[in-house]
Amino acid sequence: MRRPKHNIEETLNEFYKDGLVLSTDDYFSQDNGYLYDPSLLGKAHHWNQIRAKEAMYKCCSPVIIDNTNLQAWEMKPYVKLAMETGYSIHFHEPHTSWKFDPMELEKRNKHGVPRKKIGQMLERFELPMSLDIVMNSQEPPRGGSQWMRQRRLATIHQIR
Repeated sequence: MRRPKHNIEETLNEFYKDGLVLSTDDYFSQDNGYLYDPSLLGKAHHWNQIRAKEAMYKCCSPVIIDNTNLQAWEMKPYVKLAMETGYSIHFHEPHTSWKFDPMELEKRNKHGVPRKKIGQMLERFELPMSLDIVMNSQEPPRGGSQWMRQRRLATIHQIR
């Protein structure tokens, strides 16, 4: 993502008083910095999905899921919940000239993800993306990391 997350939250607060930005990365953010532990990734995703569910049942709008979202199945729990709670769903891609450039992404990511790992992640990046693609997706067999600072945002607005 081109802008740091706090800027997204500031922009969101200017336009939407009840909006939230939720990221699985928040699970690893601590007072003394970002402490990523890959063995806790499943727990972190579950934690973020619970936060999204609570936000949607409280009718927060929009709810922005700021995760890597490389593949459709990674978005499915959020999209399914949004559909169940009456939200509309929009997928947003970064509009940068460098969004598929591993060298530039390595420079810009704030967690020190190496270029080789970013390249591997880009190989898994699915395009195009749509509601039907997400809902018909299946989680593949386990394996590999799912992190990169270049993100696809899923913005979920409550239909009022």
